[in-house]
Amino acid sequence: MSMVQQLMEQPKHRNSLGYVIMQRGIGLGPEDAMIVWGIKPDGTRLFIDRARRGAADHLKCECGADLIARKGDVRAHHFAHASGAAQRCKEAHLHALSKFAADALKRFREVRIPLIPGKREITGLADAIPEVFGDFGGVRIVRGSGDVRRELCILFAIKRAKSLPGKLRFEQAGISAMVIDLSQFRNSPDARIAEAIMHAAARSWLYNSRNPAAKAVLPIDPGSRSEPSRRTSGHGGGSPSLTHSSAVEKLAAAAHVQADSTADQTRPGSSDNQVDWNNLSPAELKRRLFGDGFGD
Repeated sequence: MSMVQQLMEQPKHRNSLGYVIMQRGIGLGPEDAMIVWGIKPDGTRLFIDRARRGAADHLKCECGADLIARKGDVRAHHFAHASGAAQRCKEAHLHALSKFAADALKRFREVRIPLIPGKREITGLADAIPEVFGDFGGVRIVRGSGDVRRELCILFAIKRAKSLPGKLRFEQAGISAMVIDLSQFRNSPDARIAEAIMHAAARSWLYNSRNPAAKAVLPIDPGSRSEPSRRTSGHGGGSPSLTHSSAVEKLAAAAHVQADSTADQTRPGSSDNQVDWNNLSPAELKRRLFGDGFGD
């Protein structure tokens, strides 16, 4: 068997949302998300890469079912219900998305909001709480401090065939809500998904309590495309850049200072001592980006 065949037959990695990571993190894969997080008896979460095969870790799914870890030599590793009823679980997928987004938002402490003329596009946040909104994974962020605190609900669209969620519940509660289209990023590495959540992905108001006239214009129909903005960054207007000034790159640089200086993987075209984040394993990428306690 040639080396190329061996590489092609090796199981691919999955990101924290459960999707197979495409080569170089570009493109969309045909396979749906699988279960990649298990809940340990002590209540903490364990990613598939760190789990032992089978039922050795006594893990539970978000839906309460017992899990087994399937870590073969062909398919990308994943969990499945021990009963054999499901390798995909809607509840597990939505909670994986919500918790990943909440962890990322709490790390960066800011997010780009849809454009409102005369308003800043970047808003800070004091907290981010994972929450599932019907068929959408999401996050409820808290802005402001002290007695002046406002909530903003963020919903994430993963598949383009889905229509926008209803806004009535948010209108009745008087809480602003926005939708971020992650469909073009679902097969990307964790770092790129986090960047898409913070800045890069297309987003639109579902409802804005202070500007009710703001319309939902997010293109989620199958024929539309979400193209990341390439404009220069700035808090006073325009979308942040996806280049070295992005929040993810800043965090990556900070993490690199603490990393082993003997790392032998480098980003093409950059200095020899810079880590190539695209080539790190998912487990190492999570550790460097979010810390050892990510997901617990």
